[in-house]
Amino acid sequence: MFVATTKVRLPGSFWEIQFRLPGRDQPFRCRARVVWSRAYRQGHFLSSGFGLQFLDLPEEDGLWIDGWVATSERLS
Repeated sequence: MFVATTKVRLPGSFWEIQFRLPGRDQPFRCRARVVWSRAYRQGHFLSSGFGLQFLDLPEEDGLWIDGWVATSERLS
């Protein structure tokens, strides 16, 4: 998951996260690890932020997210 922010986190740090996606009432919850980060650079075309790896996301939640991403890509 990419988190767009100017408050970049250090790779290797861990977070308890909660997020929602359209089409599902209940939030997803899991631990996540920052795997990469990109600092803000004025005039740069890429957003600042960091990438997260889900660590203990239940398998059924991962499958739901995969389906949501696939549907979203087809609509783009």
